[in-house]
Amino acid sequence: MADQGMSQAEIDGWLREHFSGFDRLFRLESVSPPRATIRYLVAQQHLRPGGTVMGPAMMALADTAMYAALVGMDRAALTAVTSNLNMSFLHPPPAKDLIAEAEVLRLGKSLSVGEVRLYSDGDELLVAHATVSFSHR
Repeated sequence: MADQGMSQAEIDGWLREHFSGFDRLFRLESVSPPRATIRYLVAQQHLRPGGTVMGPAMMALADTAMYAALVGMDRAALTAVTSNLNMSFLHPPPAKDLIAEAEVLRLGKSLSVGEVRLYSDGDELLVAHATVSFSHR
């Protein structure tokens, strides 16, 4: 059986304490198990030639959003590690903040799986979709 999940404030504090620079890149906007929403604060250094947000930034956002959704369901998942991340880049995102909406699809004892949808701030067009698996230690 899963442990109680963490609150949005607890997750935000944990990420700020354990991941250097979290607050310069991300804003945890909501946690409502099994979901979490995170904003990526896009700046010039996150853009590739042509003015679109680079893939590694989108992958970091998807991974972080899924982690937040996971620990929002089960605080024991704090030590979980990403075991697989598959991302489909659907449309080039413009140079503005990205929003990730993550949802845990399966919370398991040794493996959890979820999906993440990425949008540009204020747009309804899906710019990327990811499936993410976490291995529990």
